[in-house]
This record gives sequence, structure tokens and C-alpha cells, in this order.
Amino acid sequence: MEEENKQGIEALNEILKELNEPKTVEVDGRTMIFYPSGLEKIDVSEITERLQKAPKSLEGYAPMHSQESFCDYVNRFKDEDSAIFFDETDNRFVAVFDFDKGGADKKARWRKHGANYVAKVSDELKFWTHYNEEWLSQEAFAAFLEKRCLDFIEADEEHLPEETKRLRALLGGRFATPTQMLELGRGIDITRDQKAAVMYNRQTGARAIKFEDTDKGVDVPSLFMIAIPMYKNGKSYYSLPAQIRFRVRDGIVSWQYELHRLEESEEAAIKGMIDEIKKETGLPVFLGNQADLP
Repeated sequence: MEEENKQGIEALNEILKELNEPKTVEVDGRTMIFYPSGLEKIDVSEITERLQKAPKSLEGYAPMHSQESFCDYVNRFKDEDSAIFFDETDNRFVAVFDFDKGGADKKARWRKHGANYVAKVSDELKFWTHYNEEWLSQEAFAAFLEKRCLDFIEADEEHLPEETKRLRALLGGRFATPTQMLELGRGIDITRDQKAAVMYNRQTGARAIKFEDTDKGVDVPSLFMIAIPMYKNGKSYYSLPAQIRFRVRDGIVSWQYELHRLEESEEAAIKGMIDEIKKETGLPVFLGNQADLP
């Protein structure tokens, strides 16, 4: 009986010894070592690869901060099967350099190497939309006009969009030139402490503000035009018409502007970026989410 127990214990020890020894397994050319405790593993190939002069493959998605850098980076690493995706939920472009092969040679690839670029709203657009349809005092409006003076442009009457032409016709006014916008601000600044009254010519539709105790008045145009980039570090500027409103209460003037064609300009800016990236990289841009986005 004792002999049988001894043999059983020896056999059990041999089993335990075998179970607790690490096992080496080759998987697709990679050496894996498995440990019995919790089935932990060590990828020996990852360790040995770090000792090599260079890794076996390119991995990682580089974040780019401008459209130009994104295109330059794509052109550096792309191949004939690379692809770009655009996700409108966050205006993100994702380039996948090792994207799956298509056509007759359908073949999956790793999709581990690429770049991404998020088109962020420009500082100019943030500024203009922040004060859009907000009433401003005389002094605040004058300071606003001076600060954004470089955004004003002269309206190209021959090439105005049809919607902008209709807007001008409905308001029965005119577009101010950049100089007139600055004069509007200066005129307000000079007379800001004086009471004011509105002067309106029904025949011409001209509007003016007359300040008390002076022969000076300020002509007020109905519209003005600005040109700003829709997205930060983008390449194109887009023109936006804006309507000028004012009111006089107890002799005090307040001002407001309303931007028009804002959504259309944002959509045109995105379409323009897509077209430019297609042209500059020679790659297709798919509208949708890249499922393997890191």
C-alpha cells in the first residue's frame, strides 16, 4: 500500500511539474511563451524586435494640425490602396495608409498606420458668430468694427450669389465698402456721448443717424460683406453678407448685425476641403466613419 501511495505521489509530482513549466508556442512566425498561472504570456518577438535596427511594420496614427501638413504627410506614406475617410460628426479626416486592397486582388491589411486631421472652426468665425444678432452699444460697436477691419471686403456685385442678390433687393439698400464701415465706426466714436435721432429717406431708402448740437450725421448702409476662413489653418476664405440693424431709444443708439448664408458657407468650406485633399493626395475620400480609428 505504501509503495502504491509513493508511486501515486511521484506521478502527481510529474504532472504538476509539467503543468507549471512554461510552454513555448510558434504562432505565424511569432514566438509566444505561456505561463500556467493565469495563462500569462510573453511575446518574445516584441522583445527581440526592439533589439533590431528597425521595426517590421509601420504603426500609429499621427495627428496633424493643418490641412497642408495632413496632405504632405499622406503623400509621404501613401500607396495605391491607401484611403481617406471624412466623418462629419466631428469634421475629422482619417487617412489609412495600409487600408485593405480592393478590386480583383481583394486582401485585408492591418489598418494600423495612418494620420488624422480635425477641421476646427476658425478664430475669425468664432468671433463673428459670438456677437451675431447681439445688440451692442455705440462704443462697443465702434471698437468691434475697428478690431475686425481686415475682415471687410467690397461686394463683387457681378458675382453675388442669387440669395444674396435677393437679400439686397428685399432690404432695398446697398453694400458698404470697407472704408465706409470704418467711417461708420469713427463717426460713432466721435459723437458717442451725444443724443441721436434717426433720419430716413423713403425715396432712396437711405438711413442716417443725426446727433444733436451738431451738423454731423452718420450714413448707415443696409449690408456689408466679410471674407473669413471657416476652419482653422484651412486654405480658403469665404464671403458672408451681413445685415446692419440699429435702434434709438431715449437718444441712445444700439447696433446689431446678422450674418447670412452661414450654413451654406460652412458646407461649401467642407466640400472645398474634401475636393482639395482629393486633388493634393490623389486618394479617394469616403464620407463615413473609419471603423478602426484608434
